[in-house]
Amino acid sequence: MFANKIVVAYNDTDLSNDLLDYVHGILALNSEIKLDIIYSYDEPVGLQSAFHQNFDSDLGEMEGVAQKIILKGEEKFADLPNSVEGYICKGSPATAILDHAKSTGADLIVIGNRGFTGIREFVSSVSRTVQSKAHIPVLIFPKFAKKDLEQE
Repeated sequence: MFANKIVVAYNDTDLSNDLLDYVHGILALNSEIKLDIIYSYDEPVGLQSAFHQNFDSDLGEMEGVAQKIILKGEEKFADLPNSVEGYICKGSPATAILDHAKSTGADLIVIGNRGFTGIREFVSSVSRTVQSKAHIPVLIFPKFAKKDLEQE
């Protein structure tokens, strides 16, 4: 078995849903592979201002959205006997993924890549940050444009 535990970054975008479909195929090969689905979000800095009056309700709404996203991800694996758990982390997505993978003894991180290039790739790419700092292998699932595939 190439992995006992896989950590997947998920945020309910088309790319991350395609990524979960791919991981579903991996888990279907071996019922002993465990999966952790990670959703991470940063708390808006503006919410920490003394002038913001709905601090608690906005954070509660963010947590509610996060719960729905994790449940949607977990439901994709309901037909498999594998252990699948969802985790919601507050803070930097790259840090959350790396910390979770390390603390749980994961063997593989699977993450999507939206295809940033140039300076934006180095400044805001979660997948690039995870890849460069990970202590285990990282499988980066690229975003493919359908029209690019159709032209080939």
